[in-house]
Amino acid sequence: MWSYHYERWKTRGFLNLLRKCGEPDVTEHEMEILQIFLPHFEKNVWAYANHYVSSDENRIKNRESGLLSGREQEIVQLVRKGYSNQEIARQLLINEATVKKHLSNIFEKLGISRRTQLF
Repeated sequence: MWSYHYERWKTRGFLNLLRKCGEPDVTEHEMEILQIFLPHFEKNVWAYANHYVSSDENRIKNRESGLLSGREQEIVQLVRKGYSNQEIARQLLINEATVKKHLSNIFEKLGISRRTQLF
């Protein structure tokens, strides 16, 4: 068996060539063909993933911007940066209880129950 693994950003691609038991490994000629093919494989894996990942992320952003207030969107961004409730409160010059209330509203609007679901 010959195996190729491609990884870039959040994208992974795998290409495996299987042989029947007892058949020889990949020949030099086959390797030359693969070297020509691999850049096309990488480009298409990246393009496919980039299209679907980007459209999913845009759909989430559009959904959030339609449902969340400006302040709630700010809080989501800070949560995604790893800020704690206390750090968010300091950053936005509001009380930590207000951050918790905003998060509760965000969770309800987005139909989620934990801040990790914002990622």
